Amino acid sequence: MKKILVITISALLFITVNAQKEKKFDYEPSKYGSYLVTPAFDQTKGVGNYGQASWLDQSYSKVLFYNPIKEVLSKEKLETLHISTGFIVTFNSKGKVLNCKFTIDNRDKDVITEDEFYNLYIKFKKLEIDMTKVKIDAGYYPSEVKVFDYALMGGSLIPIEYRDK
Repeated sequence: MKKILVITISALLFITVNAQKEKKFDYEPSKYGSYLVTPAFDQTKGVGNYGQASWLDQSYSKVLFYNPIKEVLSKEKLETLHISTGFIVTFNSKGKVLNCKFTIDNRDKDVITEDEFYNLYIKFKKLEIDMTKVKIDAGYYPSEVKVFDYALMGGSLIPIEYRDK
């Protein structure tokens, strides 16, 4: 009986330890001194014709993306981040966020935890973009395509009020 109990407890401890070691994000170094941080659990990509996003209401996009950031990251962390630490959100023409990645300056690698990245990811995935405030088109490049299915939006993780003036 003791042997069964010891084996059961050992198995549970093994599972718990391994579950805690599982990484939620992959950190891929770039040649520019930063990392691309991608979710290991979600590799959803845009399907169809890629277009460029133009925000018709800049204040809307700032509130849309910076409110979740301020909810997840403390003021102290936001004040220490470098401007190149940011986010890249892929969304479709209906305003649904398909995926989110992060770029992180090498100097900020240990500032944001995996749990904070995960919480940011979840908050960004829940966003519903009002497509009357954004236009997806060919941008500056001539294109025969008239309908675009998805676009990317990127920005710094530092809200404007935390940036050095």
